[in-house]
Amino acid sequence: MRAHDSIRRAPPLSEVIAERLIEDISYGQLPLGTVLSENKLAERFGTSKTPVREAFLRLQSVDLVEVLPQRGAVIFQPSQRSVRDLSGFRFLLETGALDSTPNDKLPELGNSLSGIADEMEAVFSLEDPHAYQLLDNRFHVAIVEQGANRFLSEAYARIVAKISALRTHLSSPQKYLLQKSLEEHRMIANKLQKSEISYVRDLLRDHIQRTSEFHQRLIQAQERTAGKNVQK
Repeated sequence: MRAHDSIRRAPPLSEVIAERLIEDISYGQLPLGTVLSENKLAERFGTSKTPVREAFLRLQSVDLVEVLPQRGAVIFQPSQRSVRDLSGFRFLLETGALDSTPNDKLPELGNSLSGIADEMEAVFSLEDPHAYQLLDNRFHVAIVEQGANRFLSEAYARIVAKISALRTHLSSPQKYLLQKSLEEHRMIANKLQKSEISYVRDLLRDHIQRTSEFHQRLIQAQERTAGKNVQK
């Protein structure tokens, strides 16, 4: 039998469910902190509870949910510290990937990122930032995937869904922040085209830190509001 004549098998149902839930969490259909019911999801996907439980375990392995024995799972609820730690880890992975990228590949990466930045500008919208956020995610994944260290890429793959979820749920569409984001993405691409790697490292640090600080302030405000409601 020739290779192209072979029949491609469908992915396991648990994998399909996991991917659907990752999308729902990452892009806002399921709020952070939501309790996921095995029974309701089994009904939604027309299956038994077994593949749902298997999907939960996969999501738990990338820190998107915590499995609740005999109950289901709960989507992660970020704290200020967890956001700060994740951002620091993200910076190490992205700059580590850049450091592992051969110098002669940096302009090529810059060209690729410039194309993504063009797409980001084309979909720029305060009313519906979803398309922009998808491209923002793709931009940073491209940086890591260009690197020559597969372990960095594998580590980034474990946190990319959580980064996407934080970006979607905590990055409210404010004109200044989106414009600043677009400017910095363009600058990163431009400097990589010129192989100015040290400049890009500094820019990435500021870019990631600004997002982290914004998310932490929002979480702090939410915690204060929740505390006031409890006191009432």
